Amino acid sequence: MSTGKRLTYYIEKQGFKKKEFCEKFGFEYNNLVSVMADKRPLGINILNQLHESLPNLNVHWLLYGEGTIEFNSENFQMVAEDPEIYSSNDPFEKTLLKYLEKKSVIEKINEIAKEKDK
Repeated sequence: MSTGKRLTYYIEKQGFKKKEFCEKFGFEYNNLVSVMADKRPLGINILNQLHESLPNLNVHWLLYGEGTIEFNSENFQMVAEDPEIYSSNDPFEKTLLKYLEKKSVIEKINEIAKEKDK
């Protein structure tokens, strides 16, 4: 099944007629119908508009026909980010401070500073 056919299927599954769907969500009728008829490729602007209008639509399914048609609480998982990334406990900062504790590093920094003062 093509992208256009999947889009047509999804819109009809939602209970819309093409024109009604376009009017409700602000799509240019001729552009969307051309995509649905596979006469025109699905561009990024229409894809973004579809994503904003139909947040449960699985865009991966729409483009490739893989996975479920919609996201729902059962098949959608959020990936939690590591809070350490945003905390003041920056691992790079800790490493840098540990490095700066070395006598040889302090001596090198002092040498560089003296050279700059000349």
